Amino acid sequence: ASHHTYCRSKAVARMLAYLAHINLSLLLFAMFWAFAAPIFYERVFLPCWDCYDFEATMAHEIGHAIGFNHPDNLPNMNLIANSPMGANICDDPLMHVALSQPSMEDSIMFSMTKHRSRTCLTKDDLEGLDFLYPSCSPGLANPKCVKQRSHSGYLRLMVAIGFPYTIVTFCLLILMSAVRSIQKRQVKQLQEEVVAHKARAKWKQGVQEVLKRRVKRGVTQNLQSIVGMGRLCATFAKAQEPRGHQRAAERKPLQSPGG
Repeated sequence: ASHHTYCRSKAVARMLAYLAHINLSLLLFAMFWAFAAPIFYERVFLPCWDCYDFEATMAHEIGHAIGFNHPDNLPNMNLIANSPMGANICDDPLMHVALSQPSMEDSIMFSMTKHRSRTCLTKDDLEGLDFLYPSCSPGLANPKCVKQRSHSGYLRLMVAIGFPYTIVTFCLLILMSAVRSIQKRQVKQLQEEVVAHKARAKWKQGVQEVLKRRVKRGVTQNLQSIVGMGRLCATFAKAQEPRGHQRAAERKPLQSPGG
């Protein structure tokens, strides 16, 4: 268990060291696009690609209500004006039209209204409207498209960019704050261990010095005791020498007559 704990702590320390020295700009850039790409696809791209334009759909359905059909369903039966609408044509407009050849002219009445870049009337739509509902006053040569500018796309774009950026920045700030906090805690723990190690080393050094003093004092006392015993023995020996000479002198006269 201790080995696994050591390995885990070592791996965590390596990861924290890597996160502490990582380039935050590159990390922010990578994480931003990882979050922003799906949001941009879902909130900005798909509404423009898959959804129907509301204004184009309304204009298309109003065209059906006033009598227009899909020009792309029966292209051989479409009519084209021979001359522009005016006072000499308004009484009998259908006498001034002819069957048109299949063409690729744009119209809001096409059966498909997806992916349209224009939601206003085209020139072909204007001619059809003039001849279906004629007016003796001079008609418009080109349709006027008065369309209010919409900022919803910019709002979606801001949400698709600002929201991921805010989330990623907030997450990185939390991550780096956690890394800094853990590293500060580890540095504080190491400092405490260093102080404790120094205290233990100082305590051991003091104990060794005390032991050395005691050993030195004991050796000195033993030497002094040995020297004192030697001196005592020497003094005792010197004190015994006169007595030995006196006994030897007393024994010598007793031995001479017998000799």
